[in-house]
Amino acid sequence: MDEEPAVRDAYRTWSESRQAFNEGLKVPGSEAQAQKWQKDYFRGSGRFGAPPDNHRTKLRPREFRPKR
Repeated sequence: MDEEPAVRDAYRTWSESRQAFNEGLKVPGSEAQAQKWQKDYFRGSGRFGAPPDNHRTKLRPREFRPKR
């Protein structure tokens, strides 16, 4: 990671955020306890900017029809 400063910095930002969130879960009435989880992956939010165009939170498969 040290050869890729953007990756290193993004990881450190995420790691610090995650650590602070987990510490906040231990504090009664905290924002972290109200949120319960960070949802970064679910929301498609990353540390490199906008989520990818193909990010999906739900699949909508076509109805199954067996081959004849």
